[in-house]
Amino acid sequence: MKNGSFEAGATGWRTNGGAETPLTVTSGGVQSDRRATITAHVSRNAVLNDQINTVRAAEPGTRYRLEAWVRSADRRTVEVRVREVGAERVVTHRRVGWLITDEWQRLNTEFVTSLRGATLDLNVLAYRVPAGGAIHIDRVSLREVRTDAGAGDESATPSTGPVSTTPTEVADDAAEPAVPEPSATAPITVPTRPVPRPTVPPSAAPAEPAPTPDDSETDRTRRLTNGCAVSERGIPECGTYFGASLGANDDPAWLEAKAGRQLGVRRTFWRADQVAAAVRTAGADLDAGRLPWISFKLPHTWEDMAAGRGDAWARDLARRLAGLDGPVWVAFHHEPEHDGDMAKCTAIQQRLAPIVRGTASNVGYSIILTGYHQVHGDTKRFGLDVIWPDTTIDVVGFDIYNTHGVPGAKRQTPTDFGETYFPPLAKWAASKGVAWGLAEVGYTSVTSSADPTWLLKTYRAMVDHGGVAMAYFSSSLNSVTNWELNTTARQNQFVEVLRPAPTLILE
Repeated sequence: MKNGSFEAGATGWRTNGGAETPLTVTSGGVQSDRRATITAHVSRNAVLNDQINTVRAAEPGTRYRLEAWVRSADRRTVEVRVREVGAERVVTHRRVGWLITDEWQRLNTEFVTSLRGATLDLNVLAYRVPAGGAIHIDRVSLREVRTDAGAGDESATPSTGPVSTTPTEVADDAAEPAVPEPSATAPITVPTRPVPRPTVPPSAAPAEPAPTPDDSETDRTRRLTNGCAVSERGIPECGTYFGASLGANDDPAWLEAKAGRQLGVRRTFWRADQVAAAVRTAGADLDAGRLPWISFKLPHTWEDMAAGRGDAWARDLARRLAGLDGPVWVAFHHEPEHDGDMAKCTAIQQRLAPIVRGTASNVGYSIILTGYHQVHGDTKRFGLDVIWPDTTIDVVGFDIYNTHGVPGAKRQTPTDFGETYFPPLAKWAASKGVAWGLAEVGYTSVTSSADPTWLLKTYRAMVDHGGVAMAYFSSSLNSVTNWELNTTARQNQFVEVLRPAPTLILE
């Protein structure tokens, strides 16, 4: 580790909370003069992160040992974690510990890498640190564990000097206390995502100004509350927005008041003649710190739109959105499967994407599909490679629901999206250099009771697979059942995910 004892100050380290959880280096370390201290100015998770991933190209089958010494003045749940960040997926290794005294405690774990060429991202985090609370960290190390003769015992405590207090160790094989694993997920880094690279639009599309590069700088700094940079079009380098759509574009203020923070992303739905209202709502969302992700029905038939009859409408929309002070994601005719000839729908996207992106450098162009048809359905007709347009798309969204508990549904258990949907979708998105996320997701009260952590586990799985956004569909409109957050249990489960999730900052 670079400066794992913090004798060189905070060099090589950062926190994911920015000004909310600043990092300082103070006196009083373990067998040393210095230690890192993260102080929470607001109640939230505190995360220590290496500025540059410690291992830049790991080989599979290599055993590593991660160790850190931690202490806190009050009872605290802490975790040491290493994330293997590969080209297509992320594998997380962690150990959770519980601080029950104010003495130094050593927390460690060993793991074997599984991804070739992955970088190893190291975190030490403390869950739910109250405002004014702090976590102290010292002697962070990540070592390759060698089995050859003469290799020293890397787990032994160095004898470089006396320890002022008696540290308590947590052995690697020690049973964790019989209490639930902390449910909050700290804002954490995820793989740096590729920036979409424009392709030449088909000749049927009118000539448009060249799109503004997605990573261009403006006079405002765009980032998330976890410190990750955000492109002008709203695509984060790391981190995953979390939010919702409510009813018929209902005001989310009541839900945000319950959570004590704003939605990270807000989905809204509009007719083609509601452009003024959509732009006004998107502006209000940006003012509140929400990323607007909006869907429009089209003003003409698919045939007419593909032929160019809707070009002026799309250009007018883009110009209005360009006047907003922040990024907006736009989709046209979401969930198009079975609504017409998919070749015409693809032609529409190829025509409109260059118009919108060329007119508004702050707008991320998105396509929203069902997800089911691309993974489990008729892939010959709806497979991603079959229907994907030959133009630059910023975000692909999927509307996937957990049908466990839906009347008449055959599924007897909740669906594990991290096993069924996310791996193939993330792999495909990485191959195309496009960001991806859940534009709609829902689950029933049956699942809420059967698996109260389902929403949290799904969000965590999305983070681990590099998704950029997840929006819960709290509505019964045009649905096979009522997905609303209309029970205390589901509201609390939603809030549990929202509170630690990163949100957009415009400065």
